[in-house]
Amino acid sequence: MTSTTDDAPVLLRTSGLAKHFGIRRGAGDRFRREPGQVLRAVDGVSIEVRQGQTLGVVGETGSGKSTLGRLILRLEKPTSGEVYFEDENIHQASRTRSRQLRQRIQIILQDPYSTLNPYRSVGASIEEVLAVHGTTSAAERAAEAKRLLGKVGFPSELIDQRPDQLSGGGRQRVSIARALAVNPRLIVADEPVSALDVSVQAQVLNLFEELRRDLGLTYLFITHDLAVVRRLSDRIAVLYLGRVVEEAATTELFSRPLHPYSKALLDAAPELHARKTSRRAALGGDMPNPISPPSGCVFHPRCPQVMDICRREVPRSIQPLANRTVACHLHSGPPAIN
Repeated sequence: MTSTTDDAPVLLRTSGLAKHFGIRRGAGDRFRREPGQVLRAVDGVSIEVRQGQTLGVVGETGSGKSTLGRLILRLEKPTSGEVYFEDENIHQASRTRSRQLRQRIQIILQDPYSTLNPYRSVGASIEEVLAVHGTTSAAERAAEAKRLLGKVGFPSELIDQRPDQLSGGGRQRVSIARALAVNPRLIVADEPVSALDVSVQAQVLNLFEELRRDLGLTYLFITHDLAVVRRLSDRIAVLYLGRVVEEAATTELFSRPLHPYSKALLDAAPELHARKTSRRAALGGDMPNPISPPSGCVFHPRCPQVMDICRREVPRSIQPLANRTVACHLHSGPPAIN
């Protein structure tokens, strides 16, 4: 997907965002923290998402993708750094403003069942959101719920069904309709299609694209699936052990990845090599323990191009090419972005 929104205003921005969790002892000594030990789930992330864009966030399990999403949604309080939405620091917002922000920023999760009341019908579930946020009068809620469900392609004859009577794709469409009920500007989608069958995935991804086009939505799309992020995203941020190691336009990242970790992710994705007779070996080794990350570049124990400096010094985030950044000693450029 080629971005047409590079000149649009920045809707979401994070600056040096970090979330560190204190580590607790085992069951025999519960609730006591190990002195000085922290898990660096997110460690100095700076990103921008422009209005109408989709920024894909990719990385292995444990890279910090979901924690980043929770910080942006104000479900976690940052250890340091800031999150700005429409140039406002959301973690310093008043209680009244926080309620308003909850309408402007919505979430869609991997498991929609967890966000739906199992005892309420689909229609009642949507009407509940409309009532809580006061966006529609009581007399209009049933009609508005039906309109929203129609907007996401949910069959009107199933509006009285409960979540447990629906397919996974049906539940996800209801979850999307609930998010749309408050007229959000930004949607944080955390692995929203990973639990769906491939054919249903395609339908839901088409829906995301249609809604962005029709409603002017902006997405932060969190996923481990490179084929999905390639299809939906304008730009991609690659996370490794809580840090952005590369960010670029989708076409540029897939045609010329700069960071060895980005290259390894692309080489390890079988769906990207369906027409190739061979591909390079998948990334070896396991991600290091985030409680005691390696010195220097955190990727150096797994990097096939490791140099001595990688073991000693943390690489700066630099801009070797226009409109893209990379944190790697293999590249040089102007002063640090962060």
